[in-house]
Amino acid sequence: MGDSLDLEIPAPCRSFLRVGTCSWKYEGWKGLICRSGVQYAAGDYLTDCARHFNTVEVDQWFWSLFPAGIRLPDPETAREYAQSVPDDFLFTVKAPNSITLTHHYARQPASHVAFANRPNPDFLSVALLNRFLDAFEGCAPLTAERFLKTLREAK
Repeated sequence: MGDSLDLEIPAPCRSFLRVGTCSWKYEGWKGLICRSGVQYAAGDYLTDCARHFNTVEVDQWFWSLFPAGIRLPDPETAREYAQSVPDDFLFTVKAPNSITLTHHYARQPASHVAFANRPNPDFLSVALLNRFLDAFEGCAPLTAERFLKTLREAK
């Protein structure tokens, strides 16, 4: 295993192709993506990931539908992520499951069994999508209406 990953996107593809990973906090990446022998704080992994890739998926914000309530991204965390990468770096974010799931998961811990298969009142909620996108206000301006318009135009 080498000291770094040598990744080069072919020139004809650079305007439309990005290569990245799903998340960036993998201990096993030390010596390949992340520097060996370094004691890492959580954000350090992302900085090293951005030295090799020009995009990453933030998968942690997908998991947002919980019986105790909806958990949306912390705006300060989003700003910290944005500040730890180059300006041309691109984050992809899955729409949270609090918006995309029609029902709560069937398998629930015993303390929340009453939520099993319960309908999700926020399924495809534009208001909740706006709250989700508000977490990224300091990173890039985007509203749910603009996001949905973009999706419709892509059809």
